[in-house]
Amino acid sequence: MQVTLECLGISQPLCVVSGSCVGLELTLDTNYVPFGPVVQDSQSSRRILLINSGDMGARFSWEDKFGPNFTLTPLDGYISPGMQVRIAGPGDLHIYSTLHL
Repeated sequence: MQVTLECLGISQPLCVVSGSCVGLELTLDTNYVPFGPVVQDSQSSRRILLINSGDMGARFSWEDKFGPNFTLTPLDGYISPGMQVRIAGPGDLHIYSTLHL
């Protein structure tokens, strides 16, 4: 943006102001993860992507409060700007049905 000085009807460019910002933006590729019905003693897997569309890298970590029927890996790591991290086992989020009714 150019800043102009006007004096006695004469306009003169005074300076140019420009700038940028650095921001962090981490998102998941989905808002929810539908597993559907899971048969006892079997598993259902879903993939989730953590996406860094910001200007700077970031460390991430998940709290391991999922219990024995649910795994999520990696639990922590670093994601560079413009990169994606596949969350869960070998690319899948797992829910294990070991509940006995």
